[in-house]
Amino acid sequence: MNSVLDCEWKLNADESGMRAYYLPSSIMNDSRLTCKAKVVWCYMNSKVNGYNFSSYRIAKDMKEGHKTIQAAMRELEKLKYLERDRKFDGRIEYDLNYNPPSLTKEEAEQCLIEM
Repeated sequence: MNSVLDCEWKLNADESGMRAYYLPSSIMNDSRLTCKAKVVWCYMNSKVNGYNFSSYRIAKDMKEGHKTIQAAMRELEKLKYLERDRKFDGRIEYDLNYNPPSLTKEEAEQCLIEM
């Protein structure tokens, strides 16, 4: 049996082929989000701009059911971490938010009217 001490340890080994990903603390510390939603957000954040997402593709990559992925995406959308925009050709474009607003535009306007 090999010991951990027998391994060769390298700091930042071969980063030439690796991308750095930004994981905001706002997502990890948001207690309203489930673990599955956080992981789906991280997965989506790791892809290049313009990547064609689908719950089936994410489910296949993550070895999870597509309904579970859809539920996580709905959760992210509800809390404004994910925005969906349906295009004229039927495709859906996704936009990830790092620090979503706590109020919708309508809620903010209503607060201003009440003041």
